[in-house]
Amino acid sequence: MDISEKHIAAWDFTTGILRWRLWAYLGVQDIRQRYRRSSLGPLWLTLGLGVTILGIGLLYSQILKTPPGTFIPFIAISLLAWNFLSTVVTESTTAFQAGAGLISSVRVPYTTFVLRCLVRNLIVAAHCILPVVIAFVYYKYPVDVVALAALPGLVLMLLNMYWLALCLAMVCLRYRDVAQIVIYAMQLALFVTPIIWQPTQLRAGTPFLAFNPIYHLIELIRAPIFEHRVPLASYQFSAIMLVVGGAITALVFNRFRRDLAYWI
Repeated sequence: MDISEKHIAAWDFTTGILRWRLWAYLGVQDIRQRYRRSSLGPLWLTLGLGVTILGIGLLYSQILKTPPGTFIPFIAISLLAWNFLSTVVTESTTAFQAGAGLISSVRVPYTTFVLRCLVRNLIVAAHCILPVVIAFVYYKYPVDVVALAALPGLVLMLLNMYWLALCLAMVCLRYRDVAQIVIYAMQLALFVTPIIWQPTQLRAGTPFLAFNPIYHLIELIRAPIFEHRVPLASYQFSAIMLVVGGAITALVFNRFRRDLAYWI
């Protein structure tokens, strides 16, 4: 079927989502391959995050003079959201290269490989929920009905990660050095974003919070669960980011989609 240049992006987006069995299967297979012949398998993810939460929580609660009963649940939910976000960003830089075999042999929507990256890391995040629950239960940190607001927040985060991952996949396919810039940028973002330190330790309105997209995306999940509030400012920022970033990515994707196979 010949598809006009005008509708090529719409076809890719629509067909990519409708073929959910393909990208779901690829994501699950990635996890199986990663932990093939491992005794504990994906439980290493759970143990790894649990040890990180405990180590950072106990150390930084003393450095920052914060009670462990408050700080460790904060660290737990922050690291869960950060690990998902940062891994999607870094892995999206090679999303198309990882699917080079499929791209060169069969006609498949390019968005399949972005969705594959998202579902793979959602599975990883699901394995990491247990140590977060244990941290909240052990320290008897209260969670109320406002925590349900994290569900639409998660959806908004995923939509933003979708266009961002697609944009990075295209740029890093064309300019391979950008992948290294992204990796170093995410390392810096870990320290300038309130993940191992709390946002209340900075004055309100500081640029490190107000104009930090990573902070707002994490707040969509963290604020309802940890602070028992709906982060309206983060919802507004993330919604604007989705509209603007999604529109620009769609235009770029529509313009250069037919070139992606040659860049691989």
